[in-house]
Amino acid sequence: MDSFEINKLIGGLLGTVFVVFSVGIISDALFASPAPEKPGYAIEATEEPAEGGPAAPAAEAKPIADLLANANVEAGASVFKKCQACHTGEKGGPNKVGPDLWDIVDRPIAAHGGFAYSAGLKE
Repeated sequence: MDSFEINKLIGGLLGTVFVVFSVGIISDALFASPAPEKPGYAIEATEEPAEGGPAAPAAEAKPIADLLANANVEAGASVFKKCQACHTGEKGGPNKVGPDLWDIVDRPIAAHGGFAYSAGLKE
């Protein structure tokens, strides 16, 4: 190997290093993001009462008469369209992936006859 070939190898190596570093510097300049004012993520957590401490007051329930006064049949039908993939809403309707939802208010959990509930819901 003569000195000319060694110069070519070293020149190729230095050229490659130059290109790699140049690409890194240019990409850092193009895709730079500002540093946060405070490092880390803010996690908002609700404070739970200590063991044996007083429990937080329950949310005040609205009277059903107020809720029914503001009810809208068309809005309810459009919301129920999402549920119709798995449930029916007719009296005596068939069970699909989920049980029939007719007369669901005040029904005990996992109590619809003819539907095979999971063990987790039966407990």
